[in-house]
Amino acid sequence: MDPKKYRPGQRRRHSRCWYCCRNVGNWITFFFILIGLGGAIAALALYLAPCKPNISYSTNLRNRTVANSSVVKTVNYNYDGANVFIMLDFSGSISSVYDQEIESAEMILDYFKTNLHAQAPFHAGAIRWSSSVSYLTASGVDAKLGPDIDITARALKEQKGVSPTGGTKFGGPMFWAWREFQERSTGAVDIDPANTHHNFAIFVTDGEPQDYMNSNSLKYPYNGETLDRPFAPGGSYSGSLDSATSQGICDPKGWTDAECKTANVIRTVKDLPNTKVMGIFVGDKDVGQNGVPVLHNASSCDEYTFDQNTWTSPCPFFTSADNFNELKLALDDLMSKLAAEVSVSSKVVTEERVVEELVTDEIVEEVYTCEKNTDVLLLALLLLPLLIWLMAVPT
Repeated sequence: MDPKKYRPGQRRRHSRCWYCCRNVGNWITFFFILIGLGGAIAALALYLAPCKPNISYSTNLRNRTVANSSVVKTVNYNYDGANVFIMLDFSGSISSVYDQEIESAEMILDYFKTNLHAQAPFHAGAIRWSSSVSYLTASGVDAKLGPDIDITARALKEQKGVSPTGGTKFGGPMFWAWREFQERSTGAVDIDPANTHHNFAIFVTDGEPQDYMNSNSLKYPYNGETLDRPFAPGGSYSGSLDSATSQGICDPKGWTDAECKTANVIRTVKDLPNTKVMGIFVGDKDVGQNGVPVLHNASSCDEYTFDQNTWTSPCPFFTSADNFNELKLALDDLMSKLAAEVSVSSKVVTEERVVEELVTDEIVEEVYTCEKNTDVLLLALLLLPLLIWLMAVPT
């Protein structure tokens, strides 16, 4: 044994580490251990270190309902209703000028069609009367009071060439006017009591009535006699009504035989709300002296006095003409007085309204993302077995 070498019991001259370091293989092993351990620590440090976030933006649309209140002013228009009921004399005395009477009636109807407001409720109808009463007809359709104005217009046209016949009685046509206004007027179909409806009974004749006189044969109120006043004291009226009129108005109202007279029928028509009876006399005033003042009395002229000297009256709802040509020249002025009764009213209504509106909001959001590379952690985990193995290798 070499004496210079270590012997049992002999103290070493150098440390174990010095001897290990003398071995090159140990240096290489230590180097790999250092690399593995450093790589694992670095990988873990990188993985666990806070990452720098990536910022992105996303836009979302969100709908919501917003309640907005506003003050709104509205103008409400109210249109009066108009009912034009034309009653044409069909007695034998008017036969020679009956076509001219029809032409005058057509002008009356055209005036109202042209001059009433387009939105105003408007009904029209027509009858012919003598000893009896009947509707005018258009191809078999009765021209009853109603909104189809063309039926009345066609019915008037179809009357041309017809020969009138019969006597002159006011009671029947006045009853028909009362019934039409009660059953078929604009007011009969309108349930709102606040609306106004006007009734115009246009009564055309050329003679005096056979059923409208008192017991003394006084046929007009020269001195304010109440010839057409209902149930007037001393009003002993002669002249009987036909059975249809009696049953239609006298019986429902409970009138006695003494009360069931033409005078009271006329009075009842004139007493209807917003009703005007327009009396039109056409003919020789000298021949029909009684007819002119009696028609004035039957018209809506209670507040006006008939001048027995000039045979005229300031009443706007009565006129007399020598012939239909003269009447046609005055018709526009006459009908304008009736049409003036029909008005249009307006009312401004202010109200606060709450209106819900759909609003779309655009919402922009920042999105933060932080992604770490798991490959680095995997590398560290893969290096750990190698590190452990190298540490276990004996020197």
